[in-house]
Amino acid sequence: MTNIESKQGMIAASAEDIFAFLTDLTNLDPLIPHDRVKNWHSEPESCSFSAPPAGDITLKITGKEPHHLIKVEPEGSTPIGFRFYIQLKEVAENDTRFKLTVKAELNAFMKGMIKPQLQKGLDQIVDTLSGMEIPKPG
Repeated sequence: MTNIESKQGMIAASAEDIFAFLTDLTNLDPLIPHDRVKNWHSEPESCSFSAPPAGDITLKITGKEPHHLIKVEPEGSTPIGFRFYIQLKEVAENDTRFKLTVKAELNAFMKGMIKPQLQKGLDQIVDTLSGMEIPKPG
C-alpha cells in the first residue's frame, strides 16, 4: 500500500464546522475541476464522476470520527484500490489544520506514474480548502 500525503493546510474555522461541511459531499460541487472530472453527481454521503483514464468512480463516506477524521472509499470496482482520508486538528479557536491522505495499491510502474499526479492534486485541494470560508452549519 502506497501512502500519499498532502502538505498541511489551515482553515480559519472550528474543526466542528469544517467536519460538518466536508461530511456533506454536496458541498464539494464548487471545488470540482470540471475540465478533468466529468458527470459529477453528489449526495450527502456519496459522489460519482468520470475521470479519464480511470473511468467511472463512485465514492462513499465509510467512516467518521467527529471533528477529527473522514474516511472515503470507492464503491464497486475501480482500476486501482484506494482509500482517502481527511484528518482535522483544531489547534486554536478558528485555526484548524488538516491533511489529506490517499492509500493506494500501486505497483512500482504505476507508483512512478500516478504518485506525482496524486500528490499535486492533493496539494491543490489543500490550497483551495485553505482559502475557503467555511459556513456555519444550520
